[in-house]
Amino acid sequence: VSQSRYIFMRTSGYKTPICNLLKKHHLLSAKEIHRAIPQVNFSTIFRTMEALVADGIVRKVVLNKDVVRYELVTDAHGHFVCTTCGDIGMVAPVLIPGSIVDQVTIHGTCKKCV
Repeated sequence: VSQSRYIFMRTSGYKTPICNLLKKHHLLSAKEIHRAIPQVNFSTIFRTMEALVADGIVRKVVLNKDVVRYELVTDAHGHFVCTTCGDIGMVAPVLIPGSIVDQVTIHGTCKKCV
């Protein structure tokens, strides 16, 4: 069995429970997913997330250099991160004529913290 086939066999059984979790909770880290499904080894969670990203089912959202979260690929949208309280919200997609925008993260102060 090839290495990639072996990883697929080991991770494919966890794709559905992870996707169901992401349907209920927007933007979860691998650690938060592991807390919700503790019977699965953390490295398996991580490999499964990477497989879901490669399959185009899940999007990896980099909020800053230390924070990576995952969300289901549904509609196009960006994220607003409050630099004061850490709240994360969705923002309308950014359109730049003639360009494809993959991901937009805006940092600032939310209206609760202003």
